[in-house]
Parts: sequence; C-alpha cells; structure tokens
Amino acid sequence: MNTTVKAAEGVLKEKLNEMKEALNGEEKRPIFFIGSGLSRRYLKTPDWKGMLKEISEKAACKYEDLEKLCDGGYEEIAQELEYYCFRNAELKDSEEINHREILRGYIAEIIKKCKDEYNKSNKLYNNKEFNTKINELLGQIQDIEGESVENLQHDIEKYEDISKRVHKYSDSLIQMLEVQELKKIRPRAIITTNYDTLLEDIIFEGQCKSHIGQDGFSAGSSESEDKIDLYKIHGCVKEPKTIIITKEDYDNFFQKGKYLYSKIFTLFWEYPVIFIGYSISDRNIKDILTVMVEIMTEEERKKFEKNVWVVDYAQNEESAVVKEIELFNGKKINVTCFSLKYYYQFYKTINETVRKPEREELKFTISEEAIELLIEPLYQRQDKLKVVVRELLQNALDACKKKNKNKEIHNGVGAEIKIRVFEEDGVGYLEVEDNGIGMDESELKDNFLKVGKTSKMDSCDGLVGKYGIGILSIFLIGKYAKVLTKKAGSELVSIDIFDINQVVRSHEEHQDFHIGTKIKVKLNCSLEKEDVMDVVETLGLDSYVTKPQNSISVIYRNKDEYAVPQVNKPEWFLDVSEKLENENINIQLCQLEYRNIEEAKLGEDEKHLKNLLERKNVILYNDMISPVKFDISNYPQLRDVPIPFTVLDVRREIKEDDDVVTNLSRSALQVSGKAMSAIARGVYQLEIDRITQVFSESQEIQEARDIFVLLKNLRNSSVIMNSNVDIMLHRNKIVFSKEKNYSHYKVFGEEKIAREFVEVSSEPVVYKDFIINNTYVSNLIRDGILICISYRYIRDYILNASNQHNGLRKQELLSIFEILGIKNRFENTNITQLWNEIKIQRQVIADAFHEKAPNGILWMGAKNGEIDIQAGEAYFIVFKQSQVNQYLDSDFCEILKKSLNQKNIYNMVDIYEN
Repeated sequence: MNTTVKAAEGVLKEKLNEMKEALNGEEKRPIFFIGSGLSRRYLKTPDWKGMLKEISEKAACKYEDLEKLCDGGYEEIAQELEYYCFRNAELKDSEEINHREILRGYIAEIIKKCKDEYNKSNKLYNNKEFNTKINELLGQIQDIEGESVENLQHDIEKYEDISKRVHKYSDSLIQMLEVQELKKIRPRAIITTNYDTLLEDIIFEGQCKSHIGQDGFSAGSSESEDKIDLYKIHGCVKEPKTIIITKEDYDNFFQKGKYLYSKIFTLFWEYPVIFIGYSISDRNIKDILTVMVEIMTEEERKKFEKNVWVVDYAQNEESAVVKEIELFNGKKINVTCFSLKYYYQFYKTINETVRKPEREELKFTISEEAIELLIEPLYQRQDKLKVVVRELLQNALDACKKKNKNKEIHNGVGAEIKIRVFEEDGVGYLEVEDNGIGMDESELKDNFLKVGKTSKMDSCDGLVGKYGIGILSIFLIGKYAKVLTKKAGSELVSIDIFDINQVVRSHEEHQDFHIGTKIKVKLNCSLEKEDVMDVVETLGLDSYVTKPQNSISVIYRNKDEYAVPQVNKPEWFLDVSEKLENENINIQLCQLEYRNIEEAKLGEDEKHLKNLLERKNVILYNDMISPVKFDISNYPQLRDVPIPFTVLDVRREIKEDDDVVTNLSRSALQVSGKAMSAIARGVYQLEIDRITQVFSESQEIQEARDIFVLLKNLRNSSVIMNSNVDIMLHRNKIVFSKEKNYSHYKVFGEEKIAREFVEVSSEPVVYKDFIINNTYVSNLIRDGILICISYRYIRDYILNASNQHNGLRKQELLSIFEILGIKNRFENTNITQLWNEIKIQRQVIADAFHEKAPNGILWMGAKNGEIDIQAGEAYFIVFKQSQVNQYLDSDFCEILKKSLNQKNIYNMVDIYEN
C-alpha cells in the first residue's frame, strides 16, 4: 500500500472519529437527509436522465429531441413528457384520469420494478444458491491451466470475466451488509427527496411514520416514540399524484415551500444533520444551506459546520475532507464530506453513538428530562434569561389583548406590565405581572399546565404565542415559580411549581389582587447590578419599544424604575397598510433617516426613542420585538439594502399566504408574500422621494443640471441608486431601463475623458470611475465587446506585467497585437516564451501603440482617431453590453414614473420600456 493511500485512510479514520465525538457531544440522534444516490446504490433505480429516457420510450417520443428542445433541463423535459404521456394514452384512459397521473404512473412502475428486483436478489444472498455460484466461479479459475503462451491472452480474458462476475456478487453482498447496519440506526427523523419506498418498506420497515409532500410535512411529527418521522417532500410512488418531477411542480414547490423550509430549519438548528446520497453541489443541499447561513451569526455558523456531514459515492479511492461550499448568496460554508465506495464503516460509526431506545411503559406525564431534551435545544443559541423574559412578556401582552379584544382603546392603557427584579433572603427573583384577562382554574389546568396546548392557536386577536411551550422556559433559569391569576367573575387561583412534575395549590390570601396574572420565578443566579439600566440590558429590554397604548416598566429592588419607550411619534412613520388592501394588517415603516429632524430640538426621551428606531432589519410584530429576515427575492432593488424599523400588526391569521413565519423559539421572523410587497413598495417610495428631490434641486441649481453632477448626487442620495440600479447617461439625460435587453456602453475611467465620450455616444452610457483588473479586461477582449482601451492599461497589463497572472491572457494579448500590427512576432510561441518575448519587445509594443493610438486610446475594430479623445496617463476603457445588469423591477419603475410625473421632471429622465 503506497504512502498516499495510507494517508487517505488515516484522514478518513480521523474524520469518522470526529463525527463520532461530535454526535456523542450533542447527545442527540441525527437528522438524515437522503437523496437519490442511496436508491441508486441499493435499489438500482435509474438516475433522473435514465428515468426520463425510459418514460420517453413509453410515451412514444424521442428523448434526444426533447433534450434539444429543452436545452438539457430535466425539469423542462419532464414537463414536455407529461404532455406526451397524456397525448399518447389510450382514449379511455385519458378520459378517466388527470393528465398528471400517466407520467407519474410510469415513474411508479419503473421504481416498483427496481424494488421487485431488489427483493428477488436479496433473497438469493440468504440461501445456498449464492455460495454455490461463488464456488462455481472459483472452480472456473482453477480450471485455467495457463501453461501455453498461445493461450495466455485467452486466459487473461477469462480471468477478467470471472473477476468481474465475482466482484459483482461481492459488491452486492457488501451492500447487503451495509443495509443490515443501516437498519440498526435510529435517526431523529428522515427527510428525503426520493419517490421510492426503500426507507419505509426495506431499511426501516415498520418503524416509520410517513409524511408525504408539503402537506405531510405540515401535519406534524409522530406522537409515538416508536416511530421515525419520514418526510417525503417530493412525493411518493404510493401516492403518484404527489410526485414532483416537472418544472411546474418545482416552481409550485419553491413558491409554497416557506413553511416546509422553516420546519426543516428548526430541525437543522437543533440536531446534527447527515446528507446521504447527495453530491456536494446538489441544489437541494445548497438551497437549504443558503437560507440557513443567511440568518446565522458567525458563531452559529461555525457551530453548525461541526454538526453537518455529507456522504457521496466514490468510484475508486475513498476520502474525507472539509470542503468549502459556495452558496447561492455568495457566502461560503465548510462541510465535512465523505467520498466512500463502501458505507458499512460509516453506518457503524453512527451506530456506536446513536442507540435505539428501549420500550418503556407509556404514561401521561412529562419526564424530568423534558427541559433538557425539548426546551434547552430549542433556545440553546440564546441567552436564557432574555428568553424567559421574552416568553413571559409575550404571554402577558397576549393576555392583555384577549382582555381588550372587544374594546376600542385610544387614550387608555391597553397593557400594563411590570417586570420586577429583587431579592428576598439573599435569593434573586424575577416577577412579571400583567393586567390581562387572567385564568380560572380550568383554564390554568387545560392550557397553562398542559405542554403543547394553547388557547391562542385559532385566535384572531393578533397574538404571538401559538405553541404552548413558552411557560416551560422558566426552568431554564429556576426550579421554582409561583403563579397568581384571576379572571373576571372567578376566584383567585394560586399555585406553586416546584419542578416540571410537582405543582401544588397555594392557599395564601391576596385580597387586593386584581384581574390578571403574576408569575414569580426563583432564579438560579444572582442579578446584582449597579442600577436599573444594567438590569434592563441584562433582561434584553434595552432595545425594546412598545405601542403607545401599552405600559411596560422594569423595577429593580422595588425602587429604581425604567419605562420601556413608547412608539408615540406617528409622524416618524410611513403607513403602507393601504398597499395590502387588507383591513386586518397594519404595516408602518420608520422614515427617520428620510426626514430632516433637528436633534437639538428633541428631548432626551425622544432622542432615546430615535436611536432605537434607527435600527435596521428589526420588526415590532404584534407588540414583540424581533430580528427579521425579509424575503426580497422578487425585489432586486432591495439587494443588500437594510430595511427600516418596521411595525407589523396582523389582527387575523394569514395562513393562506404564510406572509409571516416565526420559528418555534420565536428568536427570528421571516416576512414574505403580500406583507413583503407592501414593505418593499414602502422602502421604494422613501428612496424615490430622495431621488426625485435630487432631480427637483437640479432644476433650480445651474451647477446641478450638469449630468455628471446629477449622477453623483443620485448615487449619494440613495442606497438603491448607488448599488442596485444602472444609471445611464445619454443626451444630457439620466436613463433607466425596465428591460434586461437594452444596448448601452460601459465607461470606466476619469470623468474628464468620460464626458467627451458621452457627448458623442450614440447610445446610453453607464459610467464608473473604477479601475478594471487584468482578468476583467481579458474577458472583455475574449467576448469581443471591448470598444477602446487606454495606454495606461496596456502598460500595466502588458508592458509591466510578468505573466498571465498579473497580465492579460495569451489569446487576448494576440488580439491586441493583431490590432497593433505586430502579431506575427508572437503568435508561434507558448505562454512562457510569449512573456519572455514581451519583455524583450517592450519598446516595439509601446511604439506600435503610439503609432496606432496617438491620443493614448486604442480603438478595437474602429478607425484610429474616430473619436477625438485624449487619454494621456489616465485609465480609460469602454465596452458594449446588450443587457442591463441592474434594471428596474416593475414596482420600483411604477413608483418612480408616478413620482417623476407628479414633480414634472420627466424632461431630465428617460425610462426604457420595450
């Protein structure tokens, strides 16, 4: 065995041990995410292309024709096949079944055939016939005499034939042993994109509860500990209509997949993840990891990287390496990837860490480990004290909303919540008291003390709590709590909670207790602080704000008090609710940075509120502050644009669109759909107000009418204009394009030279004062779009360069030399010789350039001196593009046109619309 192979085996063993230690450290069963590679390995199912080709034969069409028609896209080919399958079906069939069913029925037939073959062959390995076959082959080897030179070639061919047949049987036997080892593993859950029933009918037979399709995913997990939740997100052959195969299927899948992805993310946050049967470049992996990494902190990402592994098939040498995956958002993540020919040792390593639980007697109690197994993982990435405060505050606010749901509250107090931190007999306490609806004894028993049961799920009151587990969070910071609660018309209820299984009634007298709830938690830790502001920060309320009708205060040692700032400045907000045409949703955007507010005229409280409201990507959702991820996929002008502080009130459930999705621990929120549309249009309006103001001022100020001055002012006035819109200059006008296809020039260089070019250009110009690197210049020449280039670039990337790493590439150099008329000196050389020759011929190249370009600019394919521009020592380059990189989306264009019309400044702007 050579040194390289030994080293690879050593690394593989090391990475398996690292995985084993990580799984032992987490003490949690992993999530399996299983792809088509596993089915191809054991069931011998065809790959995507193979399956489509087989269906093409059944549908009486040529796969090669479909491949050309669809440019090789499998989803598009499947879409066409769906039509062919239906068109060529027998008339009686096409009249009785839906057009989707025929294609998916073929898929089910193909997979069933593979499964039947597997069952047939698998039985073979468990009887004498298998061993008999191997013995026969070994006997054939002994019969080869190998004495005659003339027979040597024939003998070799016979050896090879027998070897292949033995190898086939041995591989099959090894795979059978792999399946036996895989059967021993007890994953926390399995997510798969496969249609077949390998997992539920063969590997984990009788152990799975299947959830088919997106609806199946939203149905929830198994109630029995004896079942493994199997989520078949792309459908199943048992229900062929659920199979996702065509482009239309995938488009619908990704459009409606917000809940599914949020559920997957919840599992991935809390458990180790093992991808099996996927390539590292598979889009299912990259799509999920992209969205997850987008909302992770750097610390969270590093921790996640240690708990995710990818297993793919290796045809020859096995290896294990940490690979850097480039995600769809440009970010990167490091993942341990195993490339394995045989999976037995990998499965065995997992089995050494993950054991199948013994059956226990069922009982209707909550185990002592519920906090460790459920609540601790749920909030493990968050500060525990802040979690408890947030959960109790959320419950208090919801209780107040339920009390006042039928009342119109304008000037009065909607919620009065007091959060107290104090000591008694040297022990610290946290107390949260509200004036909400309160509970009677039956509600306390049926809702408050029943984990997973909530009275809020179907509420139409804009409540935040939904899952009925928030009260368990108190055990993150203490082992004892007292609860006092009273509902109108009912007696006071008082209980002591000593641990998760010990709750007793208390008979203390509290004659003056008002309607509402008070929860007092005995803390595990001390909260000795200098003053109330230190306490506020420790509780996570230093960045909190509340509605004008609410009063939330923090009281320390029963004397120092801090009032949470009220959002009582409606003039600081832009109301975008009308854009939704939904009376049950209210959305407001903070517009502080878009308004001229004199800081000196603000009081201290107003300054404090202003600082809190100037935060970006933060939302006050139904009275709770949360970081938020805005889905800007349909709004390209918002790329990398921080969204202002947002107030979002949803007074009724909006399940139909899932506009607002919060994760189980309520640590983050995602906004999409109609709510996102309203927010996007609001941000567009605020930015466009700035833009139109720039245009208005340019009409009044002579200097600002200069098109280059106007360009600078536009970029300085708006984040969107500076980063996400191509601003073009043409005939003393600013030009935008709503269309992707729009011919224009791009000019990079000094403004003085750019002005001269813009004056004579027949098409719009995008101007930037950047210097382009050597690779970019080479690409422009290669693509045949370079118009002209200044001597400064020639000097840097040819005359002063030493090789293609800091200069131009060979073919692009030869293109330049051809224009200069000196190509014959260099073309019959390799790259090393070429650069050596350039060093020798520097003066020849420089002289040729100055002869062809006396003004310092070389025109590519144009007559020398066609445009009289003096470049001198400046960097200057012009190239032509047929497509606009950053064109206006429909919403931005619509609002911009409307604002330009209102300000009557269309004479300075053109918007290209095909």
